[in-house]
Amino acid sequence: MSPPPFHQSTCSALFARCSTTDEVYEVLTAYVFSKFSHGTSTWAVFMKIYYLKLYLNGTRQASILLNHYAAFREIEQDIVNGAGQGLGDRPVQSDVGREAWNIARAGIKQPKNKKWGWKGRRTVQPGAGGRGPGGPGGGPAATLRRRSEAEVRADGEAFADILRARRMAGVDECGRVTTPEAFEILTAYVFAKYSAGNQLWHVVKKLYYLRLFMSTNPVGRRVLQDHYEAFRDIEEYIVSGIEGIGDKPIKTVLGREAWNIARSRLNRTTIWPWGKKAVGDIAWDGPGSVASGPARRTYDEVERDGAIFEEILRARRMAGTDGLGVRRPPGYVEPPREPAARSPSFDDHQLTRGISLGSDHGVAPPVTLAQVRRNLALTASDTWVSGTQIQALLELDYPHLSVFNKSAFPPSFAAGVPTGTNSIIDSWYAKRPAGAVQMAVVSGGAAGDPASLGVGWVLASLSESSATTKAAYATVVKQEVGYLLGLPRASTGGAISQRPASEPVQLWADYVYMVPPFLAYQGVVSGNTSLISEAYNQCLSYRAKLYNSNYGLWEHVVLGSWQDIGIWGTGNAWAAAGMARVLATIQHSSYASQFTLQQANLVSWINEILTNAFSHASSDNLLPNYYEIATSGTFYDSSSSALLAATALRMQILGHGVAANTAKALLIRNAVNAKVSSTGWLQNVVDPLSWTVQTNQSPEGEAFVLLLQAAYTDYLASL
Repeated sequence: MSPPPFHQSTCSALFARCSTTDEVYEVLTAYVFSKFSHGTSTWAVFMKIYYLKLYLNGTRQASILLNHYAAFREIEQDIVNGAGQGLGDRPVQSDVGREAWNIARAGIKQPKNKKWGWKGRRTVQPGAGGRGPGGPGGGPAATLRRRSEAEVRADGEAFADILRARRMAGVDECGRVTTPEAFEILTAYVFAKYSAGNQLWHVVKKLYYLRLFMSTNPVGRRVLQDHYEAFRDIEEYIVSGIEGIGDKPIKTVLGREAWNIARSRLNRTTIWPWGKKAVGDIAWDGPGSVASGPARRTYDEVERDGAIFEEILRARRMAGTDGLGVRRPPGYVEPPREPAARSPSFDDHQLTRGISLGSDHGVAPPVTLAQVRRNLALTASDTWVSGTQIQALLELDYPHLSVFNKSAFPPSFAAGVPTGTNSIIDSWYAKRPAGAVQMAVVSGGAAGDPASLGVGWVLASLSESSATTKAAYATVVKQEVGYLLGLPRASTGGAISQRPASEPVQLWADYVYMVPPFLAYQGVVSGNTSLISEAYNQCLSYRAKLYNSNYGLWEHVVLGSWQDIGIWGTGNAWAAAGMARVLATIQHSSYASQFTLQQANLVSWINEILTNAFSHASSDNLLPNYYEIATSGTFYDSSSSALLAATALRMQILGHGVAANTAKALLIRNAVNAKVSSTGWLQNVVDPLSWTVQTNQSPEGEAFVLLLQAAYTDYLASL
């Protein structure tokens, strides 16, 4: 008796006998091998896996995806990485895997073989107990890095949340709709598909196709992330068999326009029950009367679900070893669109454009951002706040000059001179007393804080229109470097004091944001690798002195005549963000190959802070001011939450992020944005000068909001 063809139904039947992820993986490799062996292109095979997932959902085998998603994830990665030619060499250990490979071999069509299929056909042996492809030695795929248990578990849990969210309908009390435009446009889109005679599951597939289409362009990706709750809600309605979507009142201009387009293309001879109901109730300005149906999901559920989906979406496109970056597979083509018979007046392009014009949930509106900028400009009187303001403006307004830009070095002003930051430097220079050796002199101030202005000062020395001004500013930069390197150091480790030479040596976590990024930047610009080394060594020595092994985080202030050995949130944020700037400076410079070990250590130390800090997040996704429960200054602080979230997004963009940290950072970002008042002040923040006191106005907190917005903007562009 000949084996059944290796179609979705055959694969599904084999899955029903699988009890482990390894078995699922072996069946999947055979399935994919059979597709490659028929001459299917790489992207088409990738799409076959999407179709298989849809089929499994439709046949109520979602438990396979739920419990063994790691297998699907890994084979998708191998295909996208171009490793498909070696999958057939891995030894098969299970009975169901051997059966799957025998089915795949029996269906080979030699004239259409691709390399991968040819290799698989030659290495599969019918004898030796039906062991399947290859042997213990394997082929090229044997050297591929397998995902760690933690990565697989995290990925599986994330996908489980997605599947549960799609099946849920009305399990909680009514929450608020955050993206009504997107939801109303989608209901019109889905109604149009029903009215054209599409069956329920075909309509769900249309939504999958729509997502695939949207994920290939920046606007579409933005819509998927910021308005995913609308996609999820509409899927829940469809899967739950609810026929009342068309009865919901239309309240937005975009929604009304979408429904008018959908109505104008009705095919009344092929309308299904849902379409009939809608046709009976639709008025020209939109469908029906007050809606009935299940309760809406709560805001927190929607936020969590959106962040998880954003992770899954990116993971399916990634081409690295840990879910970072975007590299399309060889031979990539745009995902298939809907049949030509569909209405040309209501297509994917039009729908994507329409949603992007609607509400932009989770993004601080331009008016609010302008208020934040103004608040910061009016209150940035301290050197460290002004330095952080410069960094925020560089990342927001002059990203071509930010160290997080791959083309940051050498600095180029072809895309614009940083007039905004230059004006800040001009004002500090005007106040600088004669004979000063620091960039700014503030009575009683910390010795390291003026260095936070350093990157802005270097750029001003290169971009000011006056040659005299350039020379004067360059001199100040050299004086600041000399001053910093001449300060007292800790007796062991070489950590430079944050306080002036007239005071005992004292180390503050804040220092890591102020001094090392400047030293690294000046080192790269001037070609002085000793300064780059010094920047790294300061991060190393400060961590050695401040690291608290009980929390995996840094203490605030040690040594000197007094200490603050508490685990202060903003101190850890300063440290992580400062090291991220040093890392980006080195990584994007021509000296990167000389500092590979240093970069690896920085990555480890930054993620160490982020992971341990995020583990203490509150239920509303804010982080503690002090991480010790018994400390009097323990409250949840929006300020440090903003800077740590920005740092996590920067790490993701740099290619060193942790998926769980990125997902949490997106949730924290939404929580932080919700704390920005109508006057642009970030609420529930720590007083920068009284570390146990909560306040509602913090200049550095305003800078952190801008840094978070800049990081998020770049993060979206990187997807």
